[in-house]
Amino acid sequence: AFETLAWPLCDKALETAPYAASRVLCFIFFCSLRLPAQEVLSAIKTGSRTQTDMLRKIFERMILCPSACAVHPPEHAPGLDFLKHPALKSVAGEASLSGNIIASTRRRLCRVFLGLARRLLRAEICYELVVKLCAKRLLEDLRHHGGEGGVEAPAKRQKLEGSSGLNSTDNITSEFVPSAFAACASLLQESISVRIEESWSTQGWGEASLAQGLMSFEVVGQDGATIDLLPMQPATLAAELRAAFNSKDLAEFWSTHNSELSVDRDALVSMLSLM
Repeated sequence: AFETLAWPLCDKALETAPYAASRVLCFIFFCSLRLPAQEVLSAIKTGSRTQTDMLRKIFERMILCPSACAVHPPEHAPGLDFLKHPALKSVAGEASLSGNIIASTRRRLCRVFLGLARRLLRAEICYELVVKLCAKRLLEDLRHHGGEGGVEAPAKRQKLEGSSGLNSTDNITSEFVPSAFAACASLLQESISVRIEESWSTQGWGEASLAQGLMSFEVVGQDGATIDLLPMQPATLAAELRAAFNSKDLAEFWSTHNSELSVDRDALVSMLSLM
């Protein structure tokens, strides 16, 4: 029922009402709560799809899709009152009473996404997958716009994502999308925070089982050569991200996009050491 009914309904809702993406995210989270964890897992093993592939599909549709980013709240509704529901507050936390309300709401929606992801996968596998999906998109954007990897970076992304199946190129784009970048940055930061809070282990990182049914994790590295994020351990991946975020070539990028991104770059870079 989860894959054959709940997700198709959500996918259709995102298509017809992309402005309601945050509500759709909460709806599918509630759907996952209606089934015991094992039933959710067994419900997404049908056909050739794996649990990791299902989460990847949701990530592409609800995080990367430029018209329906579920964790990028519309400016006219920063509070999103439905987050006051007890079941959502248990994973999203309390609303911020000060500071950037949009950024605070995005953080809470990221936690709802992580709550959904943890219903689909064991916590440690979920953490690695979400981190590497976010890292892939961030590295591609930063390396391209920072001059590392040149103009081939978006083309490579489109080629790799187009080969992952499930009509992924219908939902994502090779162009720079501020909402997708901000969502990935926030989701990465919240993932690290939740890992620390719940003491998730990273000892199993790099296992081949994570790759089943997934798109390629290859990106352009610091020296312009192609690197694979899949086998990377946390420290190595953190170093790649830190180098990209701190690139001296990105001054113009940050000055141009900082206001629309609402990303605390220093805080995120600092958190990378705790990955």
